[in-house]
Amino acid sequence: MKKSAWFVCAISALAAILSLTGCAERNAAKVPEDTVVAAGNREIQKETLTEAVHENKENTEEITGTITRQDNEKPLRLEENVVYETISLENMSLQLTAEAGRGWAIDINSDGRPENLYMEPEGVYVEGVLAVPLDENEENDIFWLIDVDTEDGYIELLTYQNMAYDLWFYDKEGCLKSAGQNVCGWFNRYAENEEAEDIRNPVRIDEQTISFRDRFYVFDSYNLTACYRLNEEHKLTVVPEEYEIEPPHPIAFIGEQKTLKLYRERSKRGEFSVIEEPTAFMLTTSDGNSWVYLENYNGESGWIYIEENESGDMLINGELERGDFIGYSNIS
Repeated sequence: MKKSAWFVCAISALAAILSLTGCAERNAAKVPEDTVVAAGNREIQKETLTEAVHENKENTEEITGTITRQDNEKPLRLEENVVYETISLENMSLQLTAEAGRGWAIDINSDGRPENLYMEPEGVYVEGVLAVPLDENEENDIFWLIDVDTEDGYIELLTYQNMAYDLWFYDKEGCLKSAGQNVCGWFNRYAENEEAEDIRNPVRIDEQTISFRDRFYVFDSYNLTACYRLNEEHKLTVVPEEYEIEPPHPIAFIGEQKTLKLYRERSKRGEFSVIEEPTAFMLTTSDGNSWVYLENYNGESGWIYIEENESGDMLINGELERGDFIGYSNIS
């Protein structure tokens, strides 16, 4: 190759490299810095509204915005015009029913700006992004706002799926995070919010504590009205106290090769009595966590503690149950 021809080719190659570099820099500049991580660890672009909309949010009753859909396996953004009605949480909980083209604007993380909420069959959208994907095979047309702690500045979102309720909160960085999975078992999914006995209609105990009825799946299942708080990780947890089981739940201890320890107090190092013969008990009290109180007609009573091992097997007082107990839910 002649020197002049080689020089021309080199100049052309250098120009092409510079052109590609410029395009990459321009494209990188177009990617917004503000992003949010959705379900499945997929990173998606967070909706950016115009300054005019932000300025008018505080002073208008309704906000209309058009949000485009991205090309993904599932629609992560809304494609329709949605009218967002400004609402407030007057009580501890509020039931919201999905309606095409209608959303709600409410500040759920105390950042001074209302967040846009909307619901479709595939899940709940926050700021136009699919934040809580739900099972499309279920009827998803209702979710709730719950204010668990009046002092933390957050209003939690409550969704229903697979016969249980999940709790969420929207942090100040614009990410939706779990505040508890399966925080409450199924009672009556279709009951009105005012009639619900579970987490949808809680009772305020103090600024940081609420109470509601839940179902615990131990020895079949039993019902309990307990107190709940958010811990340091913003997870809903039971306040460990002594709660009455409603109604008392009958079980039978049939472990012929084992004895049963009944602790006098909720302490693994405390004093205990020993049951050596198969006998029937009533579950009368629980702390909502690991301890359950048993009583029988012979006047024998005490606490047992329940936990699961790594394989998911139930342990009673640290030992495998292996069919030593039978729970009866239909005995009158």
